[in-house]
Amino acid sequence: MAGQRFKACPDELKMALEGDLSEKRRVTLMIALDDIRRLETIIAELDRHLLSTLKPYQKEFDPLQTIPGLAVTGAALHLARIGPDLGAFKTAERLPSWAGLALVTMSSR
Repeated sequence: MAGQRFKACPDELKMALEGDLSEKRRVTLMIALDDIRRLETIIAELDRHLLSTLKPYQKEFDPLQTIPGLAVTGAALHLARIGPDLGAFKTAERLPSWAGLALVTMSSR
């Protein structure tokens, strides 16, 4: 079903959305909504904890967040994997190589 598009005229959509939910479905939806809210609260708490843990490394953390596609969580993950001291990488080319992101030219000769 993923990726499939369903075609329905506006009247069919309106009919499908009208009506009452059964009590069983209403309870199921309320439980699901409560679970979503609870998980969002947990995620927010974990985010706060992560940011407070990174305070000592703010100088190293801030530039990582400017890399397109990383944002806060990605920057935190990279800082945790690489560490705050980039001196371990003697040249700029060594870090992407270590991370498996270095461009490699392959030849069939």
